[in-house]
Amino acid sequence: MSITRRRILQAGAAGTSLCFAPYVHAQARTNARYATLNAGISVIFDGGIRRGSHVLKAMAIGAHCALIGRATLYGAAAGGRPGAARALEILREEIGTSMAMLGVNRISELDRGFLR
Repeated sequence: MSITRRRILQAGAAGTSLCFAPYVHAQARTNARYATLNAGISVIFDGGIRRGSHVLKAMAIGAHCALIGRATLYGAAAGGRPGAARALEILREEIGTSMAMLGVNRISELDRGFLR
């Protein structure tokens, strides 16, 4: 975790999958609480984001945004610029599907109650 003037960057350990990382969830919740208490600080989640559902999990635990570089890098490695664009399309579709399965219309509707 690094704290800059107005942001907290929550980064997981290399190779950590968001699905199986209780430490990452606990640390991100702590950072989200800190940001809530200190209005104007954004929580940026970076680490383990591989699917659209991971983005929603990050939002549900209080992140303001999730960095998704891994997906675009894999897409770019496989197919250049069109591959990176397709990877982002897939991620967008997964986010939409996951939101529909959760029964939410907006990311702002997510909270910790959606997590187990």
